[in-house]
Amino acid sequence: MCRELEELYQMGMMDGKAEGRNEGIAEGERMAKKEMVFSLAEIELPVEKIAELVKVSVQQVQEWLTGSPNPAR
Repeated sequence: MCRELEELYQMGMMDGKAEGRNEGIAEGERMAKKEMVFSLAEIELPVEKIAELVKVSVQQVQEWLTGSPNPAR
């Protein structure tokens, strides 16, 4: 019984670590895209072109540039 509980605990820990790692990677990718948006805006590219290049929505680009919070994130 103790061994089974330990195995369940270890599986839960591994799942939690994997989930955390995936969330960290996603957050890093989001931050990199946001930085790219600001860099492209500095060279005065249109918002639509920035969205196309960074592969996010025009709305997301506008929110990042204006500093508006995105309630979905």
